[in-house]
Amino acid sequence: MIDFDNPSIAVALLAIIVGLRLALYIVERVMAARPAEPVAPVISPDDVAAETLTPLEDVPAEAVSHPLKEGQHPFRFVTEILDSAFIAVFLVFFLIRPFVLQAFFIPSESMVPTLQTGDKLLAAKFTYSLREPRHQEVVVFHAPKDALETSNQSYDPKHPIDYVKRVIGLPGDRVHVVANDGVYVNDTKLNEPYLAEIPSYNFPTDAAGLAPPEVALYPQVYDKNIKPLVENKELVVPPGYIFVLGDNRNRSHDSHAWGFVPRKELVGRVLFIFWPLNRMGFVH
Repeated sequence: MIDFDNPSIAVALLAIIVGLRLALYIVERVMAARPAEPVAPVISPDDVAAETLTPLEDVPAEAVSHPLKEGQHPFRFVTEILDSAFIAVFLVFFLIRPFVLQAFFIPSESMVPTLQTGDKLLAAKFTYSLREPRHQEVVVFHAPKDALETSNQSYDPKHPIDYVKRVIGLPGDRVHVVANDGVYVNDTKLNEPYLAEIPSYNFPTDAAGLAPPEVALYPQVYDKNIKPLVENKELVVPPGYIFVLGDNRNRSHDSHAWGFVPRKELVGRVLFIFWPLNRMGFVH
């Protein structure tokens, strides 16, 4: 499978297009440089009786074949396609994808029902260059090392793996989850009509103030990333980070399991589902 996330692919495509376009240009120039071949005048029966024929140099110009005029060649259709392809590849790989929009594929059920497995979506990469993230926005981010390692995935900073979750806590927010009730941010229960079901776990502590069983699977991660920031049974989001959860709250590997997302790792805001067609629409 071609890895379109690899920038060398874009460079290779441009090189191929430029090479083909240059080859056609050379062929066009060679054809245009060919000398004109004179065409004998058409002789009618009345001309046969004439004592002399019209000299070749007196034949009207339109009776003589000329080389291809500039802009008129048999490869016009092909060259127009190549020119359009060059512009398209340049815009997509060097302008739109790095700075404007990027497509993503949903491989899991962590964001059901908002995002279904197999959905293809567009994320606006410029959003968080212009402003800060907001509560309950759906975002794409490079998964932190602890998020990957606690889900048996390898971490490589040069080839990040992207996650999609919903923003719940911003820097300074106090977050806690009450089992079979809901999520509270700064003592206010969130209105979350997008959930698959209400959470079945307590977070960041259980009723006794201890680590809840749901995060006991990763005690080192909990002790490092979460426990130091627990105050009065609430988790305080530190500066420069956000707290994210999946909409499929009880089946999502998210911040309640591994901690926070660095603000700098945000890729973009999810805007639109474009595939499959029966699910096409904006994401809220």
